[in-house]
Amino acid sequence: LQDSIVARRVWAEVRNRALGELRFGRMGFHWGLGLVNNGGEGLDSDYSTEVDRVMAMTKLAGFYFMAAYDFAAEGYINQTQNGDLRGLPFDAGQEDDVDQIVFAVARRMDEAEQKEALARGEFVLNAGLLFTYRNQFLSSEGSSNSLTDVEPLPAPTLVRRDWESFNPDIWVQFLYDKLRLEFEASLVLGSVENTRSDSFAEEDYNIRELGFAFESEYRLLDDKLGLFFNMGFASGDSDVEGLALTSGSPEQQSTPEGTDDTISTFRFHPNYRIDVILWRNIMQQVAGAYYFKPGIGYDFIKDPFGQLLGARVDVVWSRASSPVQTWGNDPDLGVELDATVYYRSDDGPEILDGFYAM
Repeated sequence: LQDSIVARRVWAEVRNRALGELRFGRMGFHWGLGLVNNGGEGLDSDYSTEVDRVMAMTKLAGFYFMAAYDFAAEGYINQTQNGDLRGLPFDAGQEDDVDQIVFAVARRMDEAEQKEALARGEFVLNAGLLFTYRNQFLSSEGSSNSLTDVEPLPAPTLVRRDWESFNPDIWVQFLYDKLRLEFEASLVLGSVENTRSDSFAEEDYNIRELGFAFESEYRLLDDKLGLFFNMGFASGDSDVEGLALTSGSPEQQSTPEGTDDTISTFRFHPNYRIDVILWRNIMQQVAGAYYFKPGIGYDFIKDPFGQLLGARVDVVWSRASSPVQTWGNDPDLGVELDATVYYRSDDGPEILDGFYAM
């Protein structure tokens, strides 16, 4: 039994011209290039970041300041009380919740100011720093809260997790004339005492993960010709078999020297796309690898009213950050050639206006 309609995003905003803005509810969240937090606003986006959040934001001396508390996970939810389907679901306990605190400071010009500055021959520098803290004491991950019959649900199985992580994330964007350079880097530092869902083992793992992405774009010939070069890196783990994440935390392999105590495979958000086949569909997200992606595109038709007809070709070369992590122990993950033809009607400059095909 499950709800027929699930609310993806429902939130409220309260603004005060002098103080700032207060938001609360379930809202989308996008930061920087979308390496870790990705709003998934693209036409063919398969994933997105939603947060249950209470957030306050203000602007001082040209900088935006944000602080938020997220109800990242509530753990075991009792769908009914005493098997009565007319009851409302409720959180069975607080000790299995994942708490998340977020702080950010950023400087970003609005779109009109950016266009004016670039038209005057000036450069534009946008940047921001995001800091996220998470913790969880107990876990009910291995418990089932689905109803098979109209019966009271069994008590959840609570396992000591004792997990804590610190995640700083920096984003920088440089614009000058027809050039765009953009960079995002994310670091995950923390510890987890136990990664199992059905029992307790004093594993005492450290978490040390690093990932970054760089994008560059240069436009010529009235913005019709585009030259692109992207690259990225996600740290790997020599004590884990396989790059794909199937479920839970990757199990650390035992070696003659003992079991490694560091979890270090970094994973990009699955909606941060770099290709069509390998990372998007087979692996489902960039993880434990680095890549280089040169590309070239040309818009045969491009007018101010939004009409667009063009083509683009990208070459993606991927390699494993830790070759031992791959099943074949080969660092070279192959080269993918992606060709795209796209068309947009002239109903407006926004990508969601009119008809779009790719």
